[in-house]
Amino acid sequence: MYKFILYTLLIILIVFQYIKYEEWFFKNNGRAVMVKDHSTKWALLVTSVIVFEVFLFGSIIFLY
Repeated sequence: MYKFILYTLLIILIVFQYIKYEEWFFKNNGRAVMVKDHSTKWALLVTSVIVFEVFLFGSIIFLY
């Protein structure tokens, strides 16, 4: 039961962050366009957060 809830939360978080990532990077007809100067840093931050969440939830799931 715990695993199912954790997997659902993880999927929701990744989907939400992917939507945010798309807003920043693909505004101009599907081409990767830098919206602002700090958009690269933002994208790297989002990617690292997603990786961290995968590790975090993975360790929680394996511990249970």
